Amino acid sequence: MIANIVTLFRALNSNSKPSEIANALCLGLILGFMPKDNLLWYLLVVLFLFMRTNKGAYLIAMALGSLAAPLLDPLFHKTGYAVLTLAPLEPIFSYLLDVPFVGFTRFNNTIVCGSLVCGIVCYVPLFILAILLIKKWRTVIAGAVKNGFSEQKADRIFEIMVPFAGYGFNKSHAAAYSVVAYRTGWLKCHYPAEFMAANLTNEITSTDKLPEYIEEARHMGIAVDAPDVNRSDIIFDVVDGHIVFGLKGIKGMGEAAAQCIVDERNKNGAYKNFIDFLDRIDLRTVNKRALEALIKTGAFDKLGQNRPTLLKNLENAVSYAEAKKRDAANGQEDLFGSTDEKVFADFVFEKVEDMSKTEKLNEEKQLIGSYVSGHPLDDYKIAVKNAVTLNSQNIEREAKDVQAIKAARIANGASSWQTRNAGREHVALGMLTDIRIIRTKKGDEMAFAKLQDYGGAIDITIFPRTWETVKSRIFEDGIYAFRGKVDVNNDAASFIVDSIEDPATLEARAVSEVHIAVEDGFADAAEINPLKDFLFGKSGQCFVYFHIDTGKGPYIVKANSQLTVPSDSALIAELKELPFVKDVWTA
Repeated sequence: MIANIVTLFRALNSNSKPSEIANALCLGLILGFMPKDNLLWYLLVVLFLFMRTNKGAYLIAMALGSLAAPLLDPLFHKTGYAVLTLAPLEPIFSYLLDVPFVGFTRFNNTIVCGSLVCGIVCYVPLFILAILLIKKWRTVIAGAVKNGFSEQKADRIFEIMVPFAGYGFNKSHAAAYSVVAYRTGWLKCHYPAEFMAANLTNEITSTDKLPEYIEEARHMGIAVDAPDVNRSDIIFDVVDGHIVFGLKGIKGMGEAAAQCIVDERNKNGAYKNFIDFLDRIDLRTVNKRALEALIKTGAFDKLGQNRPTLLKNLENAVSYAEAKKRDAANGQEDLFGSTDEKVFADFVFEKVEDMSKTEKLNEEKQLIGSYVSGHPLDDYKIAVKNAVTLNSQNIEREAKDVQAIKAARIANGASSWQTRNAGREHVALGMLTDIRIIRTKKGDEMAFAKLQDYGGAIDITIFPRTWETVKSRIFEDGIYAFRGKVDVNNDAASFIVDSIEDPATLEARAVSEVHIAVEDGFADAAEINPLKDFLFGKSGQCFVYFHIDTGKGPYIVKANSQLTVPSDSALIAELKELPFVKDVWTA
């Protein structure tokens, strides 16, 4: 693309007259818009070549028109249909079709006719616009010549500037950044937890980079813990080798509220329970909104009550704590301070059943911007590791590969339509969110959505034919596996869905090993015959590994390759019930 731009500007700076270059650009676009499989196109090519035009601008405009043509084909079709169905012109068209060789021009094709008509209609405004741009550009070159540069030198400088404009430093700037890069690399190597905590703190109020950094920390083997009123600082901090989520990063928590919680804990020790917390903190600073946010993000999970119970009792618990503080302020505590009698009875919580893991994670995501205590995909870790080939971290790289493949095919003569399905098939797995259904010009439904994975989200597109088959099987916030290809539209990478797959099925296929830990208490090998008979009665895709502790140390023995079993949950459950089987897991 850069080379084409440079060539175009060279054409604009050629010795040709502005009118010749403008005419070449307009004629080239007309030919680029038209289909190439007809006699009319070849006749126009010959005709235009004999006209006095700038050949470089002519060829570049033709190439650009060819790239834009697939996008404009619907407009060309409508225009051609309107022209060909005009009643006054129908006798003329009928006569032309009877003329020898005229049929080979395919003028009666809607796109051929429409593209020619649109090109002719646009000729005059495009010609005027091109004249103005050429004169403006030549003014720039004239300014360079006026400042002592030759036209060739000015042209060469621009050729260098075009690719450099993407991103460029002078040497001093580059040297300064290399020092920063070295220092950050050293810190990441020697103080990884502190380094990642600092990066997370830097993005504490942003939801874009936070999931990516959290996943990077976990990939490095560093645990990232959910907020905790007894462990969290205002910002991200390292406690016992774990990164603990900073209170300031919770939506609804101001810095003043976070500071109040930390200061009280540092002064008087850890909070014993929820009521103790309410008794000790300033409820004007840590208001009900902040308390709800703390509950929903799990900051009180280790203080004895589950989240739904705390939310249910929050209003009464706050009233209870405020009443105690008012009475203390009025001196009632001193009045009864010498007796064992309690002024206030202990607060009794109305118990509520705990919410599901998914519900907890969704509330965390809403208030923190990322999953911290877990992830919805944790149940499919094996599939993510072994079967998923596309995620939020590599989709941009895959998109660049697809663009390169398309460019290579087009350079070898392939049309843009022939390159639509470039690139390899991928599998993506994640939580489906932000589903948006639209109707095409034909009235068919299609959908756009986001697929959330460990590191972020990818944009997915489901075209009408595929949407018709999958729409009844997918729902907001569901976990799904999709097959498809990466595409690039308007410089944005998107995953084009071809089919849907059950994540559990994908997980089962991704499992390749079944591990069985065997008890060491049997005296005769015959005692484990039930286990042997059970395994030999199965057949699947997984190899079997036995874990045996002989007293001299643990041993891992791989069974004969002829012994293979499936990895479904029913088989695992049956295995665990057999004699002398201690544990079973998959990998």
